[in-house]
Amino acid sequence: MMRLLHRIAGNLVVVAHARGQAEAAYRPAARWQADRDSRISATVGYAARTVPWYRRLFEERGIDPHGIRSPEALDEIPLLDKETVRRDPDAFVSRSWRGRRSVPFVTSGSTGEPLRVHHDLVSLLANMAYGERARKTRGLGQGRAPRIVSFSRESGTGDKVHAIYHRWTWVPRRPERIHGRIDRPFQEAIDLINRQRPDVITGYGSFLEALFRFVVANGIELHRPERIGYFSDGMSPAGRQLIARELGVPILSNYSAMESFKIGFSCEAESGYHVHADICHLRIVDENGVEVPAGESGEIVISNLLNRGSVLLNYRMGDLGRMAPDPCPCGRTFPLLAELEGRKEDLLFLDADRVVHPRALWTVFGRLPDIVQYQLVQHGRRTFELHIVTRNAASRRQMAGAAAAGMRELLGDVEIDVVAGEEPLSGPGGKVRPAISLCGPPRFWQLSER
Repeated sequence: MMRLLHRIAGNLVVVAHARGQAEAAYRPAARWQADRDSRISATVGYAARTVPWYRRLFEERGIDPHGIRSPEALDEIPLLDKETVRRDPDAFVSRSWRGRRSVPFVTSGSTGEPLRVHHDLVSLLANMAYGERARKTRGLGQGRAPRIVSFSRESGTGDKVHAIYHRWTWVPRRPERIHGRIDRPFQEAIDLINRQRPDVITGYGSFLEALFRFVVANGIELHRPERIGYFSDGMSPAGRQLIARELGVPILSNYSAMESFKIGFSCEAESGYHVHADICHLRIVDENGVEVPAGESGEIVISNLLNRGSVLLNYRMGDLGRMAPDPCPCGRTFPLLAELEGRKEDLLFLDADRVVHPRALWTVFGRLPDIVQYQLVQHGRRTFELHIVTRNAASRRQMAGAAAAGMRELLGDVEIDVVAGEEPLSGPGGKVRPAISLCGPPRFWQLSER
């Protein structure tokens, strides 16, 4: 009975937000801008009343939250970086009823260092409704539930979100999702696709590019889905062109992150990503935090105007991008992110037919909470150096042994040297990649481009 009540309540939330979403990106700009400004005012007021970090910030800086009703005023709030949120994630969680009951999401993302962000249930369900905005780019048959094979880390953020959808909503034709491994030989992935014959193949962009390059280079027969979608990290332009040319399948992508599940969605005109500008304010800034004109590259800064769990305003994503100076030919009025850079991760090629995506490493480090940061460096196909940072010296030796054992369980028969310490790792721009490969890609990569 309780499960039924949950689903009725959840469906009511989805229906309340779903009205008009399929056409939302085509509305006159003045309409979605008015919605954006209303959400800016509501989100800043909510943060000032219920979020410790912003309550303290506004008091110390003498900022009047009632005066922040536009993107220009919102942009005056100081920039926020990931490290600040990592140090004290609870300071950004609302003390309201929605905040106290919000759902925590933890990931190492592309940095090898855990980050925790909370999302409230209403915003999670609303995100389900806002997914209709990308409906015209899906290219799927109507009247049936699509079968999806996804190559991503099992039990990751996406799985947790879908589990919440299953618990709180009832959908007559819910998509069937099948997980593929991102740490096994390519032939296993190929067999899974040919056996399941999915309508859609999704996954981490770099993994899918490597998989399809392997297929093309070796002339392997592969079931053609209706579309391919990638997320979390990117494909190279050459990889996208290769897949489109050899497989004849549309390739689409969403720009999303744990901090904001709806940032942008790719356009069928292949001109970039349309930004969900009324629920996620996005701008591009230079190294001094000053907004740059459209057409110039810079760092992406977002403000999630939907979430009432962790409130993040003027949050530095660490990604680089460029806004299009001209409207998109598709007719949508949402701003267009013409270029997205900095979301490519190093793959770990172990054999000619096996690759491990860096996100698979979290299956090891997610169960070792005393390790707060890690980076795996591949020197040879079977030779690795693992750097870890522990919470204290007492657990250092134990964590080093556990990490080495976990890596051998994941990667197989490899040589691994563990370097453990307490000093934070550092990288370009303050970002530490979880994996660095000093090996070039195997021969099939070059063969696929001939």
